[in-house]
Amino acid sequence: MIILDDSVGLVAVQVVVAGALVVGAADLFVVSVVLGLLETLRGILRSLLFSSSSSSSSAQLGFLNWVDFHRGHVQ
Repeated sequence: MIILDDSVGLVAVQVVVAGALVVGAADLFVVSVVLGLLETLRGILRSLLFSSSSSSSSAQLGFLNWVDFHRGHVQ
């Protein structure tokens, strides 16, 4: 059986394949953007929660370090 280049069946198959590829590409793009945003948020949260840089005479503790520091001194 020979399928002509402009037959309805071939055009329909091409449309379905093209649509699937476009949907897959859009899916991957959205997932990559979401993962990038989550990675950025993770970095921001990590810097806020675990920072231990010093400024002048007092250390600026991140929130978790501050909690650990006070737990050790309160008990």
